[in-house]
Amino acid sequence: MVRPIITHQELLEEINYYPDTGKFSRKNGKDLLKKSSNGVMVAYLFGFTYTAGQLAWLYMTGKFPPKDKFVCFRNNNSEDFR
Repeated sequence: MVRPIITHQELLEEINYYPDTGKFSRKNGKDLLKKSSNGVMVAYLFGFTYTAGQLAWLYMTGKFPPKDKFVCFRNNNSEDFR
């Protein structure tokens, strides 16, 4: 099954993202991110898995990152999403 792409509006309704700190939270207060078995921080939304990088990109740009790109962070810290 092809993974559907969450829309910008759906994301804004479900989570908070704080670009100054790189932190995420669910609007309902539940934890958002978990570390996957390969060390990548991921979120489970609407039954699908997204990387924290994908969500930060979508939150800030309104568009999902290209499928052939992996979102990296300036400081190379896999747990810092600024």
